[in-house]
Amino acid sequence: MAGADDQRGRLPPEIAVKIIDIDDSFDGGVVDYERELELAQDMSSHAHVVRTFGVFEVVEKKKFALAMELCQCTLHDVMKENTTGLDYKTVARLMQQQIEGVAALHGQNIFHRCVAKPKL
Repeated sequence: MAGADDQRGRLPPEIAVKIIDIDDSFDGGVVDYERELELAQDMSSHAHVVRTFGVFEVVEKKKFALAMELCQCTLHDVMKENTTGLDYKTVARLMQQQIEGVAALHGQNIFHRCVAKPKL
């Protein structure tokens, strides 16, 4: 597995695994995927970007598997749990974190494909 791990040289006890099918939706095919995955690993040190610990390529099945930081909840979860609304300071803090994360990606010419409530 290529990529960063925690300071002690081990992965955290719980990780998320994201499977990406390699298809021709990118102009450059596999090369674009590999570049995107490399950039995701490079961005892993930002406080508001999910860490990518490593990438496995399953060549015969045309897939990549990403070992990623496991987030305990999403913004969508927080909104569902707080049906009466969130206070102004909490909303401002959450929005600032989202903006900082996306701005960091854009600063590296990375376009987040799906900035939607369930994914934040």
